[in-house]
Amino acid sequence: MFYDRLKETCEKQGLKMTPLVIECGGSRSNVTTWKNGVMPNSKLLIELAKRLNVSTDYLLGLTEE
Repeated sequence: MFYDRLKETCEKQGLKMTPLVIECGGSRSNVTTWKNGVMPNSKLLIELAKRLNVSTDYLLGLTEE
């Protein structure tokens, strides 16, 4: 769920996922593990949500907004 939400949000905002993840303190391997269903650590999740201007709950699939 997280990977799909992140991918969808990046596409809507015209951003490439891997450079965004690296900008927020993650790595290329994070994207691969998320694609396989692993959840991000809280620090990286918060940074991604801030950068994308969405809630962490939205990225985790807990809310629709």
